[in-house]
Amino acid sequence: MNQIGIYSGMFDPLHNGHVWVIDEMYDIFDEVHVVIGPNPCKEPLFTINARLKMLDAVLGMPRLRIKTLILPDVNLAEYAKKLEGEVTVVRGIRNEADFAYEHRILTCMRARAPHIHYLYLIPPKEHLQLSSSFVKSLCEQEWWAAVEQVVPQEVYVQLGQQYKFTAND
Repeated sequence: MNQIGIYSGMFDPLHNGHVWVIDEMYDIFDEVHVVIGPNPCKEPLFTINARLKMLDAVLGMPRLRIKTLILPDVNLAEYAKKLEGEVTVVRGIRNEADFAYEHRILTCMRARAPHIHYLYLIPPKEHLQLSSSFVKSLCEQEWWAAVEQVVPQEVYVQLGQQYKFTAND
């Protein structure tokens, strides 16, 4: 049976911790679905289409066994039910707060889709503090050397344009 891993998030912006999770999934699953969805509690920096474009550029799409897509209605359980294969939802866990948050989501997902598996991946120490909010705060403080260390180059360029930064500044 086909093993499918799903990784969902806003990816606003995509950072090296996200890429690490996707790379790990590529080693584990037959298919990797990276799903971009909205979060009604957050105001995005980039449009959903811009985030998909950056994700595709970073992953070198098209790429065998990886599918990137937009899921505008946030119904990950329904999306997973439609897939043919054994489905696992993958989440990156950086700390206890992430675990508590993801555990609440897992409980809700299990009620809607009990056949889906769940896997938590803990990143290496160089990615443990990374979050999209952290990257945005670095940008707002104009710490561009630090930003360049924690995001893929394609994302760094887009962040520079968004925050009106150029390498000559």
